[in-house]
Amino acid sequence: MKKIFAYGTLLNPNVQLEVIGRELKGTSASVKGYRVLDNYIVNGVAYPIAVEDLTNTINGQFFDITNEDLEKIDEYETNDYIRKTIKTTDGVEAYMYVKPYRYERFY
Repeated sequence: MKKIFAYGTLLNPNVQLEVIGRELKGTSASVKGYRVLDNYIVNGVAYPIAVEDLTNTINGQFFDITNEDLEKIDEYETNDYIRKTIKTTDGVEAYMYVKPYRYERFY
């Protein structure tokens, strides 16, 4: 099993059902060094996105997922996000989807 840290739409059970076909059971977690912007536009729709920001912490959940789940989530996230390996503040290693550019590029 792999782990994924979610902070946005993947926290929604309806999105989980749509993307991977089942609801995930999560564990609360935090990741330092990122902030969430809520206005990242993809195909005319605003989504949350994590960007590097060493002064902030993101709260979310991590989930256990299969390789098949990961492939489906990669497809859902498109190439507007990159998958990065992170560690939660509790030391859990997980994948997280982030913007591939630094925070300043949004201003």
